[in-house]
Amino acid sequence: MKFKLPLIAVVAIACYIQACKKSSAPVHTPVDYQLILRPDASTGQDSYVSKRDNDPSDGNTNLNFANELVLARVTQSGGDSFTCHGYLRFDSLVKVPAKATVTSAMLYLYGEGTDSSASIPYGDSYPNAYNLSNDGWLQMVTGGTWDQKTITFNNAPAATTAGEVAIPPSTQSWNFNVSLDVTGMVKQQVANPGTNFGFMLKLQVENIHRSMEFAASECPDSLERPKLVVNYSY
Repeated sequence: MKFKLPLIAVVAIACYIQACKKSSAPVHTPVDYQLILRPDASTGQDSYVSKRDNDPSDGNTNLNFANELVLARVTQSGGDSFTCHGYLRFDSLVKVPAKATVTSAMLYLYGEGTDSSASIPYGDSYPNAYNLSNDGWLQMVTGGTWDQKTITFNNAPAATTAGEVAIPPSTQSWNFNVSLDVTGMVKQQVANPGTNFGFMLKLQVENIHRSMEFAASECPDSLERPKLVVNYSY
């Protein structure tokens, strides 16, 4: 005589076996990592763009030949005024898995000395004869991708003010360095790598006689190139 288990008992045993299998599966314990990005001339994507104010025909020049990131509104000989924005992107941020938890991200920008290659401005605007503050904004680019060799003021993609980070005013004319907490922006760029379009730098008040510049990845001094430090767990 064969003994048959009630259906409810069969289901209970099957559930127990399945639970045992799950409990024996290895549990992933997140590990902490740190990624340090400091591109050079061959791997970096950074440039600055400029536009002659009140001149619709201007703004199509690419300024990647300079070794700087410039945010400014300045005048040149002849009285013309120019507005400048900087653009910066870390393509190797894709090394952080999209499902990782970014715990912190710091961007380090370094001011150059008097060996700066930029035609304008000449150092940072403090101290100067006008004694004007040159606070800036670091904003996340959202309008699309760009290339350092072709970006201009007129074709540069839009950036958002949401989550923007303040760049403090300079306290010296040369070698002014800043560290910026960009955790919120980097979290978005990591989670959606296809929308990592980088950052834009601009003055908070774009009035003349204000300027600031930082070294770009092309800078001959490797210790002055932009650096991004990302801590994450995965």
